[in-house]
Amino acid sequence: MRLRTVLLDSLVGLAAGLIATRITGTVQGILWRMMPEDAKQEEADAALPLDPSQTAAKRLARLAGVELTGKALETGGWIVHYATGLGWTPVYMLLRRWGGLHPAGAALVCGSAMALALDEGLVPALELSRGPRAYPWETHARGFVTHIAFGVLVTAAVETLSRPARRAERVSRRRRRAA
Repeated sequence: MRLRTVLLDSLVGLAAGLIATRITGTVQGILWRMMPEDAKQEEADAALPLDPSQTAAKRLARLAGVELTGKALETGGWIVHYATGLGWTPVYMLLRRWGGLHPAGAALVCGSAMALALDEGLVPALELSRGPRAYPWETHARGFVTHIAFGVLVTAAVETLSRPARRAERVSRRRRRAA
């Protein structure tokens, strides 16, 4: 694979990850508002004092000898949240470029894998949240749908942002063949 392709994929992936992570937060908020009040209360009762991103930020800061509180903790949580989205975007890129999956399939696999690996696996395993059984099914459904939305949004962003580069590559190949 050419260095130019790798660099372009990296830039497109970063932009797509930022876009998808930002919009996914809005999707999650909409889905939260749709949840029944008793499920919201059950989720709140099960939740740890900090959300998983803030807990991770606090732990990472402690490793550096820094104690996060207040606004710094909130900002740290957002940084972890966005870093997670940016870090997961290459999964989609690999599924498309190396796995050869259709965009819709790659979106579904990317989002589903994110929900299962993070929300149902890594986050509780690292004690960033309580175990999956502590939360109502509506919480899991909201998380799963939110992560599928992330996969779809990454797909839309990657496919849209990489279209001009793919077109330029095709033109370049045609010119080389014609020469």
